[in-house]
Amino acid sequence: MKKKIQNKIEKEEKKIIESPKIEGAMVSKKSISFANSVKELMDKCVKNHQHHHPLYRETCIHQHIIDEEKKIAAWVLFEQIDTDRCTSEDDGWLGDQYRYSVWYTADEKEPKQLYEDHAYIRKSVSALTGSRGRDCSIDLVSLDEEGVIARIVPDDSEGYSTKRKVRITKNGEVRAPEIPKEEKRKVDSAVRKKIISILKAWADASGNYSKSENADTRSSAGRSQIREVLRCTERGDWKRASEAYCGACSDFWDAGYDWDDSCGGYTLRELDATVSAIRAIAEGKKVSKDFMKE
Repeated sequence: MKKKIQNKIEKEEKKIIESPKIEGAMVSKKSISFANSVKELMDKCVKNHQHHHPLYRETCIHQHIIDEEKKIAAWVLFEQIDTDRCTSEDDGWLGDQYRYSVWYTADEKEPKQLYEDHAYIRKSVSALTGSRGRDCSIDLVSLDEEGVIARIVPDDSEGYSTKRKVRITKNGEVRAPEIPKEEKRKVDSAVRKKIISILKAWADASGNYSKSENADTRSSAGRSQIREVLRCTERGDWKRASEAYCGACSDFWDAGYDWDDSCGGYTLRELDATVSAIRAIAEGKKVSKDFMKE
């Protein structure tokens, strides 16, 4: 009798020990299997892209998303692929070259690279190129059966610039993501036309900004942000256009512009008013009547 009771206790203990757990939560063995398979695929991806150099940063997974229910997953791989620095303290002429790539897998199949971006970047402006280079990091936003939604840095940006949201399909196509119906706004055509005209004028920003020592860098940062706002505005993504503006007017101000300085016939003050108009549209509010009078 005692032996039967002991055997029963041992069986129950075995069940508890073998129960699959992730961060303390009970999950199915199927879920555990898929999560572990994805981890193995990511580890293999990292291993296959190692670069052995004393000045290189280590290859790693920058971000990942796993949907256990749909059995799909994606991750961003980070690599350093070049440097022209001679020591760890040196900045080099170009700096370090990094590469970020997006990988996708479904049903535990071999992962496929959907997209990649690479660029040099350094801590300060290079005397050779007059630029810091470009941040090319990629952020994953969401995942579905069609591919991923991610944030990438525009090719024409400099330094650490505003990222734009894109859809990257399983075929590697990069396009603007669908705008949710609740975020689509009806905008008066005259207001939209003026907003786009002002943004286009300041996207070039060819005015006089010689009063500032860091004019080129600050003006370039401002132009990069305005170009992203323009892209979003032209396709009607007012919410993203509002988010993309991160102090462009301040960049132009630091570059030596005054409120009454103009580009393409529009002053910096009008650019600032344009940003306010975009925010109002994004929030479903009416654009100030003063905007059209200016």
